[in-house]
Amino acid sequence: MGYSANGGSSFSSGTNGLDLTYTNWSTPFIMDKTNPLILYTGTYKIYKTINGMQSWTAISPDLTNGHVQNLGTITTLDVSKSNPAVLYCGTDDANVWVTTNNGTNWTKIISGLPNRWVTRVTVHPDSANVCYVTHSGYKVDSSGAHVFRTTNYGNNWTSIHGNLPNAPINVLVIDPNDTKTLIIGTDAGVMITRDIGATWNILGGGLLSSIPVHDLKIHNPSRKLVAFTHGRSAYSINLSVIQNISNGNNKPEQYTLFQNYPNPFNPSTKIRYDIKKDGFVSLKIYDLTGKEVENLINENQKAGTYEYQFSIYKNNLASGAYFYKLQINGFTDVKRMLLIK
Repeated sequence: MGYSANGGSSFSSGTNGLDLTYTNWSTPFIMDKTNPLILYTGTYKIYKTINGMQSWTAISPDLTNGHVQNLGTITTLDVSKSNPAVLYCGTDDANVWVTTNNGTNWTKIISGLPNRWVTRVTVHPDSANVCYVTHSGYKVDSSGAHVFRTTNYGNNWTSIHGNLPNAPINVLVIDPNDTKTLIIGTDAGVMITRDIGATWNILGGGLLSSIPVHDLKIHNPSRKLVAFTHGRSAYSINLSVIQNISNGNNKPEQYTLFQNYPNPFNPSTKIRYDIKKDGFVSLKIYDLTGKEVENLINENQKAGTYEYQFSIYKNNLASGAYFYKLQINGFTDVKRMLLIK
């Protein structure tokens, strides 16, 4: 690790004070979410710097079960945004720990969790007591849930595996605009839930539905999600496209596809629709020849009113007329929209 104090003109070693006797092949380090000079990293202990990596201080004892069979390292850690004194971490030998006083005391919180390599701990952005943990299954040949949630600092864990396949989960991120929406990177692609794990759907489809995804990052100002694969490049998708705008329990009485607004449009427009019963939703864009130019939605959705923010940037569409088609539970409707550059 290294750091620069002059905008990248030169770099200095950032390992002063670290014990690197045992480290994971993907050593985790994170930045405090309120102070960029404070960072944390994990070897078999947790270390903290308050001066931008010029020096490190251990804030934990050895948090592993020892160092045998190539195990015994910290694989993941996260610090709470709402309470920076709260940190969670996980290890390759199935331990999960939490501190609520910036490392003075650590509590092992593995009751109810499987004996598996911990791939990610992710703290809720607004609630330090809420955390998610994911497992890969490395070193252990077993089936069962790979993703869990706690609402009480790890005193209890609940599986939110839902309808997920029995595949390793490598990363979990929380949508900051809707914290009920979770996105995971698995050995079988990227999947999303909008109800904290009750139901999961493939996000994006295509290549990412068949290759391992090891990291995910959300750039919230642009609402772009970037997925980093295992040796198969990186991919991005726009998350700003859809939201459920239903008001409480007032469910639509019929299926309706509304005219997009604005229309004509450039560079984006909103497509709104009502669905009266839960079902599998397909929303696609076609050109005048009938050729499909974009598959917008291909997932199960609950009854409600939805609004999709469609942008031309992904496919760099030319000016002209296009059609958007909604299909759900035997209902089909098509409307015309006009792009003017």
